[in-house]
Amino acid sequence: MLKRAVTVLSLLMLISACSSGGDEIPEAMPAASHSDAAAAAHAAAGVNTSPGVDASGKTVGYGIITATIPDGWLEKPVKSQMRQGNYTLPKIAADNFDAEMVVYYFGQGQGGAVQANLDRWASQFKQPDGKNSKDLMKSSTLNAGSFSGTLADVTGTYQRPTNPNMMMSPTEDAPGWRMLAAIVDTDQGPYFFKLVGPEATVNNWEGSFGEYLKTLR
Repeated sequence: MLKRAVTVLSLLMLISACSSGGDEIPEAMPAASHSDAAAAAHAAAGVNTSPGVDASGKTVGYGIITATIPDGWLEKPVKSQMRQGNYTLPKIAADNFDAEMVVYYFGQGQGGAVQANLDRWASQFKQPDGKNSKDLMKSSTLNAGSFSGTLADVTGTYQRPTNPNMMMSPTEDAPGWRMLAAIVDTDQGPYFFKLVGPEATVNNWEGSFGEYLKTLR
């Protein structure tokens, strides 16, 4: 009975996360399991307040792929099983927040359809004029090193999780933010690269993000 209760609770947490912010939950995830519960426990460990350490030029592995970290990126410890990498991209002087770039991987056959993920990312933004962010999101074909994929670009008022390491984090409005997000196809399933932060700071790191994606092998 206890085992069943834990499983049901884990499933409810995952469903709630889709609408409440926090760590990424793709549209197609398997039913809650012990690994889901473990991921929830890791994610609830708390916010990492350290800005990270300089990882410039470091080659890192994310399962079956590798990448080279650009100059100026700060590497932070990964606190969730859903995350493969976690980086701070320091803010420009006028902004109040750093940008963050997170690498997600959910396993072979997992992660959902491309359009479903684009729609979900767009739904994390509101527009000041009331327009639908799905209609304003730009998407394009991506050449990412040894792989191909899709790049998404959207701006507006971001529903920023106040505790991004929690699955059910509350959110707050963050006007004038931008997201650059890539879905990279591999023979072991898609990888997701999500850069989000104040628009001016993301603009500052846009070229760096593009160069980073080109290093994927």
